[in-house]
Amino acid sequence: MPHHALLSRTDAVYVINLPERGDRRDEMAAELARVGLSLDAPPVVLFPAVRPEAPDGFPSIGARGCFLSHLGILRDALQRGLARIVILEDDADFTDAFVAMGADRAEAIDRAGWDIVYFGYEARKPIAGVGAPGDDFVPVPAETGLGTTHAMMLRQSAIARLVPYLEAMLARPPGDPDGGPMHVDGAYSWFRRQAPELRTLAAREQLIVQRSSRTDIGERKWQDRLPFAARLRKLRNRLRPH
Repeated sequence: MPHHALLSRTDAVYVINLPERGDRRDEMAAELARVGLSLDAPPVVLFPAVRPEAPDGFPSIGARGCFLSHLGILRDALQRGLARIVILEDDADFTDAFVAMGADRAEAIDRAGWDIVYFGYEARKPIAGVGAPGDDFVPVPAETGLGTTHAMMLRQSAIARLVPYLEAMLARPPGDPDGGPMHVDGAYSWFRRQAPELRTLAAREQLIVQRSSRTDIGERKWQDRLPFAARLRKLRNRLRPH
């Protein structure tokens, strides 16, 4: 069992990783070790990321793969009847505050009530949700879109409705007014607007951040083609405050 107070309450911790990205897999293994977990021991599930051959209406091949990977995890969790899961993309980095989270703080999250939790995110404007002073998480209004999906927690209440919702998106053409193929973070935001009764919480301060790494979603940047790019990213990650 994991030593982490919050993850010990979780039925499965899914880690999305392309089989050919051994660099990210090794870095993710090091992060999990910080909270008493490993890639080859329950409740961790190493989920092979989907790498399609064509975008098929999505902004890119990588965007479609990320969408299908999240959908594959949600289908698996639904089929297995899991009550709560964590989804980590393999560029997730735990902050010291997340590693040190104690039982009292984990219990406070559950007392607040939630269906979806973002441990890290991007927001175009400050979240308007109001939480009690000192709370680690604040409620997010259904109409507030959140970017990135590198670290999320979901209950079965959301999973059971997300699976058919995302499947319907796949069947629609791009730009459909009801929601067609799009980046998965946008899909989650569209879903939340359509299901305002579900409660979303977001970390008041980012608890899991994204590690600097060569992208698998969009076009490779010119920096990623440099022979020393990987060393520069590792140095930047070590220097980043946690």
